[in-house]
This record gives sequence, C-alpha cells and structure tokens, in this order.
Amino acid sequence: MSFNEIIFKNFRQNLSHYAIYLFSLITSVVLFFSFVALKYTHSINITETYPIIKEGSQVGSYFLFFIIVAFLLYANVLFLKRRSSELALYQTLGLSKFNIIYILMFEQLLIFSITAILGITIGIFGSKILLMIVFTLLGIKEKVPIIFSFRAVFETLLLIGVAYFLTAAQNLILVLKQSISELSKHNQAKQMNHNKNYI
Repeated sequence: MSFNEIIFKNFRQNLSHYAIYLFSLITSVVLFFSFVALKYTHSINITETYPIIKEGSQVGSYFLFFIIVAFLLYANVLFLKRRSSELALYQTLGLSKFNIIYILMFEQLLIFSITAILGITIGIFGSKILLMIVFTLLGIKEKVPIIFSFRAVFETLLLIGVAYFLTAAQNLILVLKQSISELSKHNQAKQMNHNKNYI
C-alpha cells in the first residue's frame, strides 16, 4: 500500500472529524456560486432592473471572495489546532515535518475536491432560490429557471483554487514555524485550564 493510499484510507475513516470544516467550506462555496450566478442569468436580461442586479451581484461577489478566503484561512487554523495531537503522533512515529505537510496538502486536496463538486451542485439550486428572493423583493413576476453558468463555475473554481493554495501555504508556515508537539502541549495546557475554570 502506497503512502497516498494510506492517507486516503485514513481520510475515509476519519471523515466525521472533518464534518464541521467540510460543512463550512461547502456552505461558503454554495453562497459564492449562488451570488455569482446572478451576473450571468440571461432570463433577467429583459427586465429593467437587470443592470442593477448585475452590478450589485458583481460588487457583492468581489466582497464575498475576500471574506470567504479570510474565513477559510481562519477555519483552517482552528482545524489544524484541533488536529495537533494527531499530527504530534505522526511526528512521534517518525514522520518528518515535510511528510506531515504532504499529508495535510493531500487531505486538503480531497476536501476541496469534495467541496467543489457538492458546493457547485447545491449552488445551482441555491442560485434559483436566491433569484426567487430577488424577484420577490423587486416585485418581478417571472418564472425562475434553474441557473447554470460556466462562467460562474469558473469563478467558483478560481475561489476554491486560491483558497487551496493559501491554506497549503498557511499549513507550510505553521508546521515549519512551530513544532506540532509544542502546539499539542499548548492545546493540552489550554484544555486543562479550561477544565479547571469549569470546575
């Protein structure tokens, strides 16, 4: 069994541990795709409010892009700290920091691939719901179709790609800068203090 196969098997067995992180990623992608899709919805070209909707969604998508990337970087730090004991065990077993970084990058690739597939799929239906809300607010009585745009898919994949490389760089810096075992001890100390305060 190759190193990649071991990582993949471990990923499947511990999928429940990634649930919250994965949920936050998928939710972010669904929101972004739904918002971006409004820019490329040809069904609202005939309405007088289309320029307003297009401009608003364009500005909003740029704003969301940076907000989501910042949020994902923050979530990644929390996720890494949560797994510090597990990563410290890898070090104890003799894995180097670069092995650990490789594991994290491979797992992130799996997570972001799942996020891309589920996020865009759900986002297609989410964009319809968002457009229905916009039509209702603007008083537009028109049938809302299911929205699919290759441009929206491209922009969403761009977001996922940027987030992946930034989180990979973040993991690289965090792992090389601080020992995983030191981070684990720090988290254990925080947990002990929390338990004392709770008591």
